[in-house]
Amino acid sequence: MAANANNSKPKVQSNIDSETYEEASAILKELGINHATAISMFYHQIVNQGKLPFDVGVSKERLADIRLGAAIKTIPSKRAKSKAELMEWLENADKEDE
Repeated sequence: MAANANNSKPKVQSNIDSETYEEASAILKELGINHATAISMFYHQIVNQGKLPFDVGVSKERLADIRLGAAIKTIPSKRAKSKAELMEWLENADKEDE
């Protein structure tokens, strides 16, 4: 946070990806507020609530994806060097299920 020499108010700057910026800009325009007002509102809500004014977390779907990815990493795997080796492995896998 940097203080502006001509103004006693601190200046807040942030970098954000272009796609998010454009989508947020369109929504803010529909609401009739600019970026500075939105950021000011955000900060006021942090002060009023004593926390972020929204829940921070991942969706149930994303959490399931993360857990599935972790589970998949625990499955033993072997790279087949040839089609014949792959076919042999598949045949043996079927026999193990019996």
